[in-house]
Amino acid sequence: MFFERKSLQKSVCLYIYRNISQPSDFTGHIGDAVSFTVSAAGEGLGYQWQYSKDGGRTWGNSGLPGNKTATLTTELTEARLVYSFRCVVTDAGGNTLNSE
Repeated sequence: MFFERKSLQKSVCLYIYRNISQPSDFTGHIGDAVSFTVSAAGEGLGYQWQYSKDGGRTWGNSGLPGNKTATLTTELTEARLVYSFRCVVTDAGGNTLNSE
């Protein structure tokens, strides 16, 4: 585990706590629930989960329930077998980090 630190304007720092393997691979069966979680500290934090179908070359905002929370839980479907997920965390000043 480690902390990723990004210095922001006005000496404000946003820390995202993450496991090196986060989000980790999930092994399961079609229909199983899978959850991804990110922890962050800062003021006025917002979360936006994103997905990629092309190995992380492009990302789109998820429309799944919980897509604007620290934990995204979804059902494993055949279509999602190729998806990658990440979370973009934004502080009150509009500064962002992602969990990639």
